[in-house]
Amino acid sequence: MSAFLAVVGDVWREARDKRVVWVLGLLGFGIALFFAGTSVAPADPDAALVSTSRKLGSVTRKQGMFGPTTTASISIELEVGAPRAPLPEDDFPLGIDGMRVVEIRFRDVSDVDQMCRLLRGWRFEVPIAPDERRSAIESRYMAGGFGPVFAREIVADDDGESAGGGTRWRIGAGVERPLELVGGARASFFFGATSTTLDRTSPAELLALVQAGVADQLAGFFGLIMLISAFASALPDLLAKGSFDLVLARPVGRVRLVLYKYVAAVLFVLLFWLLLFGACAVALRCATGFGGFALVRCALPCTLIFAALYPAALLVGALTRHATLATLGALGVWSTAGGVDTFRELAAQGQLPIGPRWLAVLDGVHHVLPKCGELKALNQWALASEHLSQETMQRMFGGVAATAGEFDSWYVGGTTAVFAAVLVALTAWFVQRRDW
Repeated sequence: MSAFLAVVGDVWREARDKRVVWVLGLLGFGIALFFAGTSVAPADPDAALVSTSRKLGSVTRKQGMFGPTTTASISIELEVGAPRAPLPEDDFPLGIDGMRVVEIRFRDVSDVDQMCRLLRGWRFEVPIAPDERRSAIESRYMAGGFGPVFAREIVADDDGESAGGGTRWRIGAGVERPLELVGGARASFFFGATSTTLDRTSPAELLALVQAGVADQLAGFFGLIMLISAFASALPDLLAKGSFDLVLARPVGRVRLVLYKYVAAVLFVLLFWLLLFGACAVALRCATGFGGFALVRCALPCTLIFAALYPAALLVGALTRHATLATLGALGVWSTAGGVDTFRELAAQGQLPIGPRWLAVLDGVHHVLPKCGELKALNQWALASEHLSQETMQRMFGGVAATAGEFDSWYVGGTTAVFAAVLVALTAWFVQRRDW
């Protein structure tokens, strides 16, 4: 144990002297300060209800939280009444938080059918059923952040006369999550120095997206590159002439030395992300009342990605005794894994015409390489699932496979662990056998 603690102390002192670690820490402190100066004001429910009603003919689809956004629109003429509190004759369920009622009239009955076809991707082969019209209207209001939502078609006016052409609907929309309402919310930044109105997104979506950006971009991209480059020189510096002899004078074998170096680096990265994400989560919670343990929990997937790629840097560093090549080795594994995932996704969508033999090769390479993409998706899912409703999660992810239940965690974790273990074992074997 004393030998392990000595190696841990050496690794942490080496990391402390690296400028990139200090730069990354200052960047994280700046983000925490940005969170502390951010505030949000939820949309007025009545204004959001009217805004959602007027956007019934516009559907936005996203390819993942950070993917491209596509918007499809149709021209719908409708009249929107003034929102009001529910009445007994509305026949809506009781006890729903903040329910508001609005009546809308489509001037043309076919507009509702067009909206249904728009939602299901313009498939005309299946006729529009009455239940589909109701479900389509309810889904549009749930996409606006309301929930639960109830739609009732008004066959005739209350006095028994005709509805005046077209079709009329009475909508009962609950407001259980005020921060998820889309339309009219305001967000201010830099301690009120600047502010903006959120017309196409909700405060909850904005804050979840910002947190996911910190986890995916700061930690999952820039931070990963910086930390790999900071620790890539561990073995090259250790194996330098004169340094290795001093290390071997300690009562620790070569294999244990490599393992201790690896474990110490992983522990440092885990502690680093826990502190950084913890500071950001506390700042955001104090400033907006939004946020919780999910951002702190993102430290684990970010550390696992580092733990999966860092063995490649160890192996290349032992073979070449060159820190830059060691960094490039880890980044090469990372980019290869991402490229294989992209090609497999394109092939599954039919956008990459390759034969079954090449597809089998891609699948085989995917089985061997670490599953960085799946581990990264855990961050987005954790942040969205903690703060957002299922409807808002679906809108943010756009139907893309991005939830923890959509891949086998044992397969992802097991194959990634095997990849890292094999490279660490090869590094230890090479250091053990080589006559330095």
